[in-house]
Amino acid sequence: MKEQDKQDSKPVTRADRYEADLEKAKRELEQVEERLEEVDQEKLALELRRSKLQTTIEVLGPICRDLGEEEHDTWTSDWAEIAKSSIQECCYRALVEEGAPLSAISIRFRLEDRGINLSRYRNPLAVIHTSLKRIPERVHSYKKQEWVGSDSSRVAWVRYYEAIKDSVAEKSAATNQ
Repeated sequence: MKEQDKQDSKPVTRADRYEADLEKAKRELEQVEERLEEVDQEKLALELRRSKLQTTIEVLGPICRDLGEEEHDTWTSDWAEIAKSSIQECCYRALVEEGAPLSAISIRFRLEDRGINLSRYRNPLAVIHTSLKRIPERVHSYKKQEWVGSDSSRVAWVRYYEAIKDSVAEKSAATNQ
């Protein structure tokens, strides 16, 4: 049987090897051409998407800028009026505007961002704490452990303040009378 295998097996010539390489190259070329067609279609889709996004930006940009300026002017004038009232009211309004619990430091930064001058106070954080503690019917406070420090290496208790919703505050005030 081995002799017959030897007779059936034909020696591989250089022409056979080149023919196999040629067929392999043709298949690979076909795959590359298919992929290039896919890339061209994807490029066309991306160009269309880019064009739509540029149009959106051109249309919405001026609108957003105008509305932003208008809202900022309204917000600034509102806070200019609030600044004339007490620090207590300013702190409370910052809490209401935020709609989430804030620490005294966060309240301080928000007030400064809104143009409230805290430099007249020797210790602004103490003033904020004291002011908010004096209106328990409008502000709820609690302590929470947090990692503090520039590298968050130690734990400390941080007091948070949260504005009480108007309906709750009204009920509390009615029961206190």
